Amino acid sequence: MGFEDEFPWEEFYERYVNNGEEFDFKYKGKWISLSFGYKDGELVTALAYGTDEDYYELLYFKSPKEFLKKKIFDGKTLKEIWNELS
Repeated sequence: MGFEDEFPWEEFYERYVNNGEEFDFKYKGKWISLSFGYKDGELVTALAYGTDEDYYELLYFKSPKEFLKKKIFDGKTLKEIWNELS
């Protein structure tokens, strides 16, 4: 049984994109933290990605949908690595 079986992509998408929930995952030893916040007075989607809380890359996107289109993880989107998350 893989991650997809325990937490289907469709459920994540609904909760993240439509409900604005925040999530934390682990991928190949790195943390993926999805949250929302304000940058320059605008609500944005924030991605913290790295090995621990002290060393990570912080990226901002205009919306969850914009982030989900990006190939950030080894040249893949979050959906493409979904079953590799923990």
